[in-house]
Amino acid sequence: MTLAFVALAAACEFGETAIPDGEPIVVVNAVMRPAVQRQWIIVEQTLTGSEPSGTRDGRIPTGEPELPVTGAMVTVVNLTFPSDPCGVVSFTEYPPVTDLLFASGIYWGAPDCPTMRAGDTLELRVETPNGEIVTGVTQVPGVTDMFLRVEGQSVTLPGPTLELNRDLDTLEAAIERELGRAIQLEVSRVDSAGNNVPTFWFAVDSNTMTLPGNMLDFMSAFTQDSDTLPDDLPPVFAAGRYYTVTVAQPDHNYFDFIRSGNLPLSGRGFINHLQGGMGVFGSMVTEENEVRVVGVLDDDREGTYNLSGTLLGTPVD
Repeated sequence: MTLAFVALAAACEFGETAIPDGEPIVVVNAVMRPAVQRQWIIVEQTLTGSEPSGTRDGRIPTGEPELPVTGAMVTVVNLTFPSDPCGVVSFTEYPPVTDLLFASGIYWGAPDCPTMRAGDTLELRVETPNGEIVTGVTQVPGVTDMFLRVEGQSVTLPGPTLELNRDLDTLEAAIERELGRAIQLEVSRVDSAGNNVPTFWFAVDSNTMTLPGNMLDFMSAFTQDSDTLPDDLPPVFAAGRYYTVTVAQPDHNYFDFIRSGNLPLSGRGFINHLQGGMGVFGSMVTEENEVRVVGVLDDDREGTYNLSGTLLGTPVD
C-alpha cells in the first residue's frame, strides 16, 4: 500500500516552468465631453505579471492606475478647426491648479479646451518617454434635443423637476440626434455624506430608453461575489428622494468600449479603436435633470410632515 502510494504520488508531479513577464501595452482612457470645463486623459500600461509599481498619490476622476505612465506628451487637435485658440491642446500631468484631483498618469487640459462642436473631429496623440506612440480619432456627437417624459409630463433637458411615482409611472429618456451611436442613462442620488451614489447605469444602441419606476438595480448584482442574483435587489428609485437623471449621447468609440470586454482565456473580444495601444478615445454630450420620486401612500404614517416649534432656541416651521 505504501509503495503504491509513493509511486502514484511521484507520477502526479509536474515540472515547474517560470513564465516570463509579458510586454507592457500603453492604455489610454479619454472621453471628451463639452459639458465638462476641464478634460482629462488617463495614460497607464497593462499589468505584465510583475508587482505594480505605480504610486497612489491622490484621487483621479475614474480611479487610480496601477501602472501610470508619467512624463508623456499628450495632445488633442481639433482637425476640423485647428486654427481655433483651443484647436491644439497640450495636456499637463501636474497642472498648477489646486482644486483639481490629480495623480501620476492623469493629464489635464486647459479650461474649456479643446474646441468641441457637433461633428468636429478630434485627434489624440500620446507619446511616452519610451517612444511608444498611441493615436485615436473621435467625432463629437450632435444632439438636437434631449427629453425626459413621465406619463403626462415632458421636459426638454435641462428643465424643471419632474415628479415620478415609482409605483405607477415609467420614466422615458429620448434623444433627437444628428450624430452619435447610442443613448446612455444614469440615475444617481446624493447620500447623507454628500457623495454622489449611482443607482442605475445602462446604454443601448437606440435613441430611447424606458425605465419602470419600480425597477430594481440589477446592475448591483454583478458587483457581488456570486454567480447568482441576490434575492433582494435594491430599487433604482426610492420614494421620498430626489434623483439626478443624466442622459448622454456617446460616439461609436465609447459605445464599443463599454459593450465589449477582454476574454481572460483567449484575449479576444475587446473592440479597440486606438492605434499603438489599447483603451478608448471617445466623446459624448450630456444633459441632466432632477427627478422627485414619490410613491403610493399605503400606510397612515406616510405623507409630508412639517417641523414646527423651537429648535436650539430658534422658532421653526
